[in-house]
Amino acid sequence: REALSDRRDVLVAWFLSMSGERLAAALPEDWQVFAKSYGVLINMIAWHEGMHAGQLTVIRRELGLGPKFG
Repeated sequence: REALSDRRDVLVAWFLSMSGERLAAALPEDWQVFAKSYGVLINMIAWHEGMHAGQLTVIRRELGLGPKFG
């Protein structure tokens, strides 16, 4: 979890360093299937994290474990 947290901090810092123009700029063509711009990529990453959190919830339930948080 420490490594994931570190990478997330780097990612957040990278996005915060971008100007509005950069956030509106188109992503390279091979990334267009994920998001059209850097700004939209932020939303896709948030959705992606949420998807995996849901997957972990299902796995925990199947293993008979309770919620990790809350």
